Formats: sequence, C-alpha cells, structure tokens
Amino acid sequence: MKILVTGAAGFIGSHLVTRLVEAGHEVCGIDNIDNGRICNLHHIPAWTKKYFSQVDLLEYEKMIPHVEGKDIIFHLAAKGSVPLSFVWPDEFFDNNVVGTQNLLLLMRHFKVPKIVFASSSSVYGDQPTSHKFEESLGVVKSPYAASKRMCEILIETTRFCASYEYINLRLFNVFGPRQRSIGEYAPVIAKWLQHKKMNYPVDIRGDTIRDYTYVDNVIDAFIACLNAGHASWNETYNIGCGVGTSLKKLLEHCDIKMYTENPRRDGDILTSIAGISKAGVLLDYKPKIDVKTGVDMLWKLEYSA
Repeated sequence: MKILVTGAAGFIGSHLVTRLVEAGHEVCGIDNIDNGRICNLHHIPAWTKKYFSQVDLLEYEKMIPHVEGKDIIFHLAAKGSVPLSFVWPDEFFDNNVVGTQNLLLLMRHFKVPKIVFASSSSVYGDQPTSHKFEESLGVVKSPYAASKRMCEILIETTRFCASYEYINLRLFNVFGPRQRSIGEYAPVIAKWLQHKKMNYPVDIRGDTIRDYTYVDNVIDAFIACLNAGHASWNETYNIGCGVGTSLKKLLEHCDIKMYTENPRRDGDILTSIAGISKAGVLLDYKPKIDVKTGVDMLWKLEYSA
C-alpha cells in the first residue's frame, strides 16, 4: 500500500513509520522539523535517506509529489502543547488548521481515497463526565484544542466534495520513547523521568486525572485502520486505555519521592479518561500495555543508563 505519513519525524509519527516500513508498505514521510527531530528516524537510515523529506504543510507546491498517487494518508503533523497554544495561537491555527486544509485540497485534486487523522482528547474541553465518549463534546479550553476540533470538522465536511473516507483518532495523553523530556512544556511522564534521572524534584500542577497511553497502543490503533472494514470509516474514535491515573498515582508508578505542588495550568481539564468501547467494536482496538508497564518500559529504554 502506498502511504504518506505527515509528522513522520515526530514522537508518534516516527513509531508509525517504523511499524509501516516493517510491514512492507511503500511509505513516504514529511515533517517540517518543528516538533519533529531527524534523530527519531536514525534507526531506519536507508528509508530516511530515500523516502523522508523536510516539507511544511503550508508549502502547498512542495507537498504535491508526496500526496499524488497515495492510497492513504496518516496525518499526524501538528503544532502541539496546550500551554504553548496560549502563547502563539496564530501559529497553532496556521500550522494545524491551514496546513490540514492544504492537505485536504491536494487529496481532492489527486483523488486520494483515505485519511486517518491524529486528533486529541483536548477537544472534549469542559465536558463534565470523567469518561469521554465520542458523541459528547464540551467547550474547548485552549487554542490547541480548538485547532484540533477545527481540523476534525474540515475532514468530516470536505469529504462531501472530495469523495474520500476518514477516521479521526482522538489520542489520550500518549507517552513513550523519543518523546521530548526537556523544557517547561515537556509532557509530564517524560519530564518526570528525566528529573528522576537527574535527582531533581518534579512539579505537580493540581491533581488532574488522565488516561496515559503508551505509544505502542496508539500505533496498534493506526495500524487497525488499514484493515478496517467499510462500516468503520467516516467515524471518530477515542484511543486510550480507558483507565484514569491521578498525578499522585503517577508519582508512585514513576517511583518519585521528591515533588512540589502548584495550581493547575490554564486550559488543563480536571479529569479525562477515554471511553474506548466504540474503537473496540469497530476497530478491534484493545490496549495491550497499561500505564505502569509503559512507565517501566520507558525508564529502562531511555533513562536508566
């Protein structure tokens, strides 16, 4: 199968590329190397040299050869981070929304039949229930969340004039190898394990509850889309473990004793757990690695040496 992966040098994108290449698919990848890093692809140097290109979704003309002739596009390219989106809301709109629109216009022109989009659990906003289900949205609480929801709407509606099928995957707090661990806005598990390695205290922002999802589970969901039957398309799915973990419990999983406590950040939702029954039925998605096992695996792979 001829496949394009956008955001191919990113944390999740690089894992997806690896799995697709190993399965024998004809894969090309693009990334603007904003969030992504070329070093994320160093383990597949021959593929990277031949099939990876540094291209931005805002560079319409440069995208043409990468979209033409594809059977399916996995669209992971995006500017991430809830807190950073309050600092640069215009960049988040341009990169995420305008970039996605460019991709959809090219899909329409070249009649690419399928797209799988990496959305986010942040689109549930202030929806009050602890478990989030696909049909119930609240008011989004950040420019990042708004950009992801706008992308979902673009994908859902543009298909009526472009004749493609789509799947939106709302990913819940993904963690694993190759995730950035340095900086104020680094994801919590990567940042905490880096601090543990350096014997620094970690910072707890409220006691939020999240559905932390190891990256291998997420890649299983993307791969499941390749084999999905017709009834599974033109749908949106939650991808998580279906289990909530508080920050205090996460401290235990990470075996961290030194920490400070501060208020929640703007835009942070108190409780967010994936309702995954729909993905289980229509994609046969079953998470295999729980948060504690994932944390242990990540520590051994990237931080214990």
